Amino acid sequence: MSDSAYVAVNEAFLVMHGYNHEEVIGHTSEELQLWRNRESRSAVLTQLQRTGSARNFFHEYRHKSGRVGQAIASVDLFDLEGIAHLIGFLADISETSQLSSTLAETESTYQALFQNMLNGMAYCRMLYEDGMASDFIYLKVNKAFEEQTGLKNVRDRKVSEVIPGIRSKDKAIFELYERVVKTGVAERTEVLISALNQWFSISVFKVQTDHFAVVFDVITERKNAQLALANSEYRLQRAMEATNVGLWDWDLRSEVAYLSPKYYELTGYGADEVVPNLDFFKSTIHPDDLASVMQSMSSHLRGESEVSIFDYRLVRKDGQVCWILGNGRVIDRSAEGKPLRMIGTITDISDRKISELALTEASVVFTNSFEGIMVVDSQVKVVRVNPAFTRVTGYAEEEIIGNSPKLLSSGLQGPDFYKAMWESIHTKGNWRGEIWNRRKNGEVYAELLAISVVRDALGAVQYYIGAFSDISQIKSHELELDRVAHYDPLTGTPNRRLLADRMEQAIFRVNRRQSSLAVCYMDLDGFKDINDRFGHGVGDQVLIAVSNSLKHILRTEDTLARLGGDEFVMLLDDIGTPEECVLVLNRILNAIKTPIAIDGNDILISCSIGVSLYPLDHADADALLRHADQAMYQAKAAGRNCFQLFDPESDLKAQAHQQFVERMHCALSAHEFCLYYQPKVDLTNGKVLGVEALIRWDHPQEGILPPAAFLHHVEGSTLDHPLGHWVMCSALEQASQWKRLGHEIQVSINVGAQHLLHPDFLKHLRSTLDLHPELAADCLELEVLESVGISNMDQTIEVLKQCHQIGVKLALDDFGTGYSSLTYLRKLPVDTIKIDQSFVRDMLVDAEDFGIVEGVISLARAFNRKVIAEGVETIEHGHALTRLGCHLAQGYGIAKPMPGSQFLTWLQDWSEQRAWAEI
Repeated sequence: MSDSAYVAVNEAFLVMHGYNHEEVIGHTSEELQLWRNRESRSAVLTQLQRTGSARNFFHEYRHKSGRVGQAIASVDLFDLEGIAHLIGFLADISETSQLSSTLAETESTYQALFQNMLNGMAYCRMLYEDGMASDFIYLKVNKAFEEQTGLKNVRDRKVSEVIPGIRSKDKAIFELYERVVKTGVAERTEVLISALNQWFSISVFKVQTDHFAVVFDVITERKNAQLALANSEYRLQRAMEATNVGLWDWDLRSEVAYLSPKYYELTGYGADEVVPNLDFFKSTIHPDDLASVMQSMSSHLRGESEVSIFDYRLVRKDGQVCWILGNGRVIDRSAEGKPLRMIGTITDISDRKISELALTEASVVFTNSFEGIMVVDSQVKVVRVNPAFTRVTGYAEEEIIGNSPKLLSSGLQGPDFYKAMWESIHTKGNWRGEIWNRRKNGEVYAELLAISVVRDALGAVQYYIGAFSDISQIKSHELELDRVAHYDPLTGTPNRRLLADRMEQAIFRVNRRQSSLAVCYMDLDGFKDINDRFGHGVGDQVLIAVSNSLKHILRTEDTLARLGGDEFVMLLDDIGTPEECVLVLNRILNAIKTPIAIDGNDILISCSIGVSLYPLDHADADALLRHADQAMYQAKAAGRNCFQLFDPESDLKAQAHQQFVERMHCALSAHEFCLYYQPKVDLTNGKVLGVEALIRWDHPQEGILPPAAFLHHVEGSTLDHPLGHWVMCSALEQASQWKRLGHEIQVSINVGAQHLLHPDFLKHLRSTLDLHPELAADCLELEVLESVGISNMDQTIEVLKQCHQIGVKLALDDFGTGYSSLTYLRKLPVDTIKIDQSFVRDMLVDAEDFGIVEGVISLARAFNRKVIAEGVETIEHGHALTRLGCHLAQGYGIAKPMPGSQFLTWLQDWSEQRAWAEI
């Protein structure tokens, strides 16, 4: 309850507080600061909200001048035309608290006031013994004191004489008096004086030294009623807490409610987290249910129903939802019928809702299920079927009820089948399987049937429930599905899945017979050209013709499978000798070479075959197929149109290569790789143009390994891209460090084919450059091997053009060692050509190498490209290259590759000693 504005006061009120009429009306006691003690004010407001009245309480008021006075007050709450009003009465006792100074002057007035007060009042003096309060004397009491306490003739008597045992029985009241006398702070409380068996509302204030006054009112009747109510509410609350019921008590005037602990528990909120009002109640209701709940409550509040009952989804604090059954009833209305108070409960009915939903769903499922359902009693008589049962079997409900399910039997299952079925039902409680039954029209059909047992609490059988689906169409499609799953749709030959199964069976037979088998992996030579030239339709006809030809060559026990594309596998079972296998393979090679006539064209084709012999190659089915595949690639490399037997030694090399690549992956993760840098200089002026980054492996056991020891394993492996990316990142990081030290050095890195043509190459290049905004893009040069673009010239040109657009420099490495040098010079957007060191190293002693170097320099000049020579090892090399017009060089004669930490020292020595002048 908040404070209320004054609408009327009498003259005595104005005199007591020092205000005029205009200063009070329309204002609240809070605004005028009339209460000295805010806690006392809050207690009175709480009392009014709870009981509607607050009687005979001690009130310290503040005069307009700031002076503090004392009064005895009573306040009642009443309803006037639907609006709550307060009426209060004040008895100023400020004069009484100053008896020591004014008693003589106002004796007659005081006596009249003192004796005629409705409240009991006593004027007392505290007694001390050894400095400690030991007792007190009644100096004066009024008539109300004697009437309310029943104590007579107490004047000038000690309380221990008047009320024996009060010091021990009612220690708290004695301590209260002593505390007020010591502190001078007035106090008010409600206390049970057990010696008098009465409850009192007591106000105590100090009058003068050792003297205090007590104003009280007997509240035994009200207190007993409160205690009885509290006890009743406590028992009700405990009863409620023992159930799943939350209690609410809603004061419709203040719109504040009492919520029981169980209510808070159901919502998940703590009592200190929310304000228990209508807004909180609404916030816990699911939005879809809010309108119906509020409609039910509103209808009841209008008197249209005796009680409000509603179920809704409650949204807990953690977001979880539970179902609630709520009900409420108005228990107090005004004279005009306006509801004043409403109480009710909420109960968690989630389990019930789930059960109801399950029953509803079960009924819907039973009626609308596409599966036939049959309920059979313990006597194995049909008691219920659903519409799907009639649709599948043709029997109406009235035709099957009361009959045995045997009516559906097709006779295709024997007694052993049904014996095993019932044994499973009785022991496991269920059975599931395929069964053939007969429809009403005599047609036999396949069904997938599941039978479950329903037992009572004692374990006795109540029902058998059978649910089945008509799988006739599934059965009819199984053969088609098997064909699709296990056979190639184009050639009709077994596919990879069926081949794997037959290989397992063939290995088992070979082991049992101690014979041999051959796995022959065949790939057509030049099949892609046929597709490109004649179209895929002709290509498909070629595959069909090849498979038909092979079927005529192979024996019945052999298997021909197509794995996809132009790849076939022949499984030759029970081979007597390797020579017998060779004869079959030669016949296959000759048959494939026979021209195939399609649409007036004679298609010529050949094949390459790889062969793995078991048990000579004692491996499982997957390994045999893989080995035959490896041997096929060897046949391709050997010139095609031939066969090759699997070589275990080559396989060991392949495995060793793979293990080495995996070890290098670990080395990359362990940061075992590092970069060395070899300078590139201009021989005419000694200027250092940049450095080439060369990878090294800092092997934990073998020390620093050169590229020749490991790079050949990287090419074409899964390491090509990540290792190339690492080189790029590391080289740019080193260039950035040199930049911070005041040296702008261009760094060249070698880029392999797989790395350059990787889909993410350009994205990684841009992001790596972005990490070093202090570097210009042309501080990086990519050295591309001539062999990179041979397989995909268009893609290579496009990637290099985008690199050039970014600003990265490009060099063509090892020029002259590839197959299409002039084509490269004409198409590739490179800035520099590097003469391979193999030509430079021997140019002084080998006329052919000298001529190649001279020719490359001339080509570079013709195509307006820079040219740099690798492998400059001597002064003579430098002089010869300079005379030919090539003055850019790198090699051991200038500097060997060195760690990045040593380069700046070399650079200083190179500049100071002018070592380039000697070259």
